[in-house]
Amino acid sequence: MKSLYSNIQTHQKRVLEYLKHKRLQHFSIVRTCKVQNNEVLEIDNVSLPAAKDIPCVAFTPAAGAATRYNQVYDVLVSHLSANDSIACEKELTRLAESLEGCPIPVSLKSVVGKKLSSSEMAQIFDELSLPKALYPAVMDGETFLELKNQEHNNVFKVDGQVFIVTMESLSHFKSIESKLTGRTPVYFLDQNKSLCTYRFTETGDVIKDAKGEPIWVAGGHGLLVRLLPDVKKLFAKARSVLIRNIDNIQGDNEASKSATDKFFQFYSYALGQVDQIRDQLHKGNVQGADASASIFLQILGFDSVPGSDEQQNLKDLQYKVFHSPSNQTNMSELFQRPLNVLGMVPNTGNDVGGTACIVDIDGEKIKICLEVPHASDEDKLKHLNSARDSFFNPVFILAELSNNLDTAYQAHPFWTIAQKTFKGQKVYYHEELLSEVLGNSVSANCLFVSLPRSTFNPHKTVFDSKGRNFNHWFKSLGFNI
Repeated sequence: MKSLYSNIQTHQKRVLEYLKHKRLQHFSIVRTCKVQNNEVLEIDNVSLPAAKDIPCVAFTPAAGAATRYNQVYDVLVSHLSANDSIACEKELTRLAESLEGCPIPVSLKSVVGKKLSSSEMAQIFDELSLPKALYPAVMDGETFLELKNQEHNNVFKVDGQVFIVTMESLSHFKSIESKLTGRTPVYFLDQNKSLCTYRFTETGDVIKDAKGEPIWVAGGHGLLVRLLPDVKKLFAKARSVLIRNIDNIQGDNEASKSATDKFFQFYSYALGQVDQIRDQLHKGNVQGADASASIFLQILGFDSVPGSDEQQNLKDLQYKVFHSPSNQTNMSELFQRPLNVLGMVPNTGNDVGGTACIVDIDGEKIKICLEVPHASDEDKLKHLNSARDSFFNPVFILAELSNNLDTAYQAHPFWTIAQKTFKGQKVYYHEELLSEVLGNSVSANCLFVSLPRSTFNPHKTVFDSKGRNFNHWFKSLGFNI
């Protein structure tokens, strides 16, 4: 517990620093990564040699609340909290009309137009409080969790599934576990207190409950990397994890499946090459390692030239492709870092989210999937707003379960201070950002690759699911994008 409270002290110190200056840490954007500058790779144009499939486990954050998705129910929740059954009945009638053709929780469907009992009101309130993963995602009633299980079994080349949940919601997940059928085993991991932090007031005090105990809050998805060693214990042969948002559904349409297969094929080849380089460096065969780096560079479409430096191709791979910091010069150590590949989609010019960028951190130009809080207003205007030709929102992350997981992501600057409202009070808490933690060239051998928009189908509101049933995603191969 010492390390846990040490973390909390660090979090409180950072929150206090923010409250004092009201200024977040920004990383200066040098440029956005594009296909044209070969900083986002178009793997469709890469001719890949045959490679063995890499054992992989789906690693899906599933504890998140449906705050935005169920905003449409805010009035109903207010009436439920006030125990006003008449107002609830009227609001349910209104919702039945406005949400026609949208998937809604079972407890709501069954009581529209009826007198509500206290137990029915309690049931509705409980169901609306569930994590988004357990909300119906299609008209047939299947949840986001169930659709994700279908994808993991029928679309993605994964050998296991791990869903990150809280102990408070575990029983709800377990109650539908029997519906998660298929060849791929399912495990639930607890988003425990080591992955949480405290909420703080504007004066930096800890928010406490009626008993005087601190109230915990999830410290951002970036902290979930601490569970990766647990995944290795569950799946000893796994070499990587596949990370996707619970609400991004792509189904089994042909275009997306083809892109998915190519993404996995690319990762398998890339990890095989990095493994070979690691092995050769470990054996002191620098010349062989440099030759392997040369082949990798050529496959990726980069020039490979002989030079007087026996590590020239190794350096080019590290500094020109992975964009590792130039002040890190030990090739063996650099290649031992995890290999993480982020599949990014083209920005239409109206999209907001983590963006593939080259940024300046302490004088070093590194590659990162930069989240909006770390961009200054000036950089947002210059680089991120209407950012056509750029790439954002890693729809897929394949992250290596490397041998140094315990230390790979320990110290990093990829955190921010979140400001929220909690029980009517403005609160602040420390949050770590997963796409930055995994998608940066300080901590990892990091690559960005381009994926088609057909792989990006987020469901941010219930209207994103309107009129769609299970067969829309999984029966006929292909749907209109």
